[in-house]
Amino acid sequence: MGTRYTLFGMALAIYLAPVVADAAPWYARGEFNNWGTDNQMSETAPGSNVFKTTVNDTVLHTDASVLPASPRARASWNFRLDAAAAQPPSVTYDLNRLQGICGDTQYCVTLNSRLPIDAGKILRRFEYRHPQFDRAATAAQSRWSSVSGVNHTHYCGAYWRYGFHEDGLMSAQRVAADLGISW
Repeated sequence: MGTRYTLFGMALAIYLAPVVADAAPWYARGEFNNWGTDNQMSETAPGSNVFKTTVNDTVLHTDASVLPASPRARASWNFRLDAAAAQPPSVTYDLNRLQGICGDTQYCVTLNSRLPIDAGKILRRFEYRHPQFDRAATAAQSRWSSVSGVNHTHYCGAYWRYGFHEDGLMSAQRVAADLGISW
């Protein structure tokens, strides 16, 4: 995800880090040491401990039993919270609704399921990490302009806004604009 480019004869690194924790190994390996600049990671750089993530067990499936029983009660995002605060919330995305899928098969994506999913209806399992926002992370977001571009290293990712896919795109557009590129 880290890429080095030369732009107008100047060395440039662009890091597209949709998962914040993935940036830390680049610094640990000394990826920038041969650039001849001080590349100490700032406290707000993506590999720092400021931006944390949560691990989410994710299942693509066709088991509609995890959705509300009444189709009228279903939403695009269906949340389930347990009384135990330590448990992450469970959410089931109704893909038919979100993506305009017509047909008899109900497609769902469930993160951190609290209900059993019929094993015969599981299409694929994934493990994703998503940004976890706390006060330190939201404070660091406001310092993007003082971090991105330092030592020819630019940062973008959904964690610089609200954590949605669209925020990742907006973040990439912001880096592009910082480089004088518009789209």
